[in-house]
Amino acid sequence: MTNLFAIYSSQSARHALLITVMGFLATVALAGPACAETILRHATQPMGERVEVLSGRTGLPAVFTLSAPDRLIMDLPADGVGAGVRVEPPLPAPFGEVRWGLFAADRMRIVIPLSEPLVVSLVTPIRVEGRAGVAIDLVPATRSAFDRQSGAPERARWVPGATETSRPVTDDRLHVVVDPGHGGIDPGAQVDGITEKSYVLGFSRRLAAMAREDPAFSTLFSVTLTRDRDIFVPLAQRVLIARETGADILISLHADTLAEGRAEGMSAYTLSEEGTDAAAAAFALRENRSDLIAGADLSGESDDLTRLLIDLAQRGTVALSRRAADLILSSLERETDLLETRPHRVANFRVLKAPDVPSVLIELGFLDSAADLERMQDPDWQDRIARAILRGIADWDARRP
Repeated sequence: MTNLFAIYSSQSARHALLITVMGFLATVALAGPACAETILRHATQPMGERVEVLSGRTGLPAVFTLSAPDRLIMDLPADGVGAGVRVEPPLPAPFGEVRWGLFAADRMRIVIPLSEPLVVSLVTPIRVEGRAGVAIDLVPATRSAFDRQSGAPERARWVPGATETSRPVTDDRLHVVVDPGHGGIDPGAQVDGITEKSYVLGFSRRLAAMAREDPAFSTLFSVTLTRDRDIFVPLAQRVLIARETGADILISLHADTLAEGRAEGMSAYTLSEEGTDAAAAAFALRENRSDLIAGADLSGESDDLTRLLIDLAQRGTVALSRRAADLILSSLERETDLLETRPHRVANFRVLKAPDVPSVLIELGFLDSAADLERMQDPDWQDRIARAILRGIADWDARRP
């Protein structure tokens, strides 16, 4: 096995692998129209494992591994809509549960967790029943060899920067950035077919539409969504959008589940290095792993946001955030049930770390609470809650220095 790995790790073999994968372009160019669904299949090889990806898409896939946690990543061309993936049959160990979704407007990502280190030894074009695809051969490797081989190629990395969403807003109204949590390959919490990413996107659209169209708010607010469709947006990019658009406040919307115990009602979080309690700290830890779930290689991301925590306190941003959370919760309390114990909570969320933008994370409820879920699916409740959030923000703006 060691000799086989050494052969595939050699420089000449890497060049040969690149040439083989480049040949995929010529093969899939003959495949005809793109198929809406990607098929993922497994085959055991004498010296390792094989994963076949039948997408029917034209374009060059990126195939690589990432460590901490270990996972196999495949990037396929997309047309701005996240197509489905059918796994037939479910992949056996050492492969984990497959995730997929839009990683960028032109890129669909498939992420497969690995319970043991496997390196990509060969990628070859295949055609099965008229559908083009690739076969990915993987062989066992040592931990050090896997870590050494892992890393996203440049074209598969997320590079934070200005986007169409982050155009500066220059009018005199209060500018609110609404951040639907999760998205694309990162579904967030999931209960009985309901995903957090879809629910908060729908609610965020409702909130933005009310702010733009309701005469009570349209003269007060301008609104930007960090995402307006089912697409992955890294946490750092969400913060950047708030800063680049000149946001007066960022509102991040979530609908979580509890890992342990039961709870119901709405709550709001603001930034603190220390959590309100163990549950708040655990929630922040899960949310901060969104980029890892999506297979983002953020090894080059700056640590500036972390270092600016002290600067946050100096600028008074945290104090403004906490005042906003209190006033929003006060407005919400007139319309719905709040979390019984300390609805204003604090935790170390990365999405709340804009140094100059007050930021509040609102939990709309718990998807695994029957009472919360029933309320959250009621359009009338959604309208009342959206209106209450906007009233709370307006009250905060009227009272801030």
